[in-house]
Amino acid sequence: MIRVALLAVAIVALVVVLPNALPAEVHDHADFAVYLHGNLYDFSKEQYMREDREPRIHFHDLNGRIVHVHARGVTLGMLFAGMNMTLTDRCLNLDNGTAYCTDERHRLTLSVNGRINNAFADYVIVDDDSILIVYGDESDETIRGYAAAMPDDACIYSETCPERGSPPPEEGCVGNECALEE
Repeated sequence: MIRVALLAVAIVALVVVLPNALPAEVHDHADFAVYLHGNLYDFSKEQYMREDREPRIHFHDLNGRIVHVHARGVTLGMLFAGMNMTLTDRCLNLDNGTAYCTDERHRLTLSVNGRINNAFADYVIVDDDSILIVYGDESDETIRGYAAAMPDDACIYSETCPERGSPPPEEGCVGNECALEE
């Protein structure tokens, strides 16, 4: 009886206390861009490469245009939380304290694979997604233009478009061959 109780406690500790130490279930990728008042936000800075904050979803190799996903059910909200930012259906709050919130003149828009999506922080990222967040007074036509101009490189990293070449080496992770570091 004591052994069963100890085993149950150990399992709970692994699942609840150490979820980031578990091996990755997946290694998916998504193209990603954020435009604020018409300017592409730069996620390629070193401060956004911190996998230790949220190892299930992050950027790395100083590439802020490809999101790396290492577990099922990972959301955009988790990506932003890992960078000390928040995303809601009305606001994008950056790590420097600047808030970009929908008001009478500006709107926050999420486009996934060229279509408007209202899930925002709750959106569950899928392999080869093209995710675009726009804040400002841009017209729907301008937003469609941003979406059409998105790079289509996630498939290279996921190895789902081999005709386009091989992915660059990325810290031991290519395609589905990846495990989270403890």
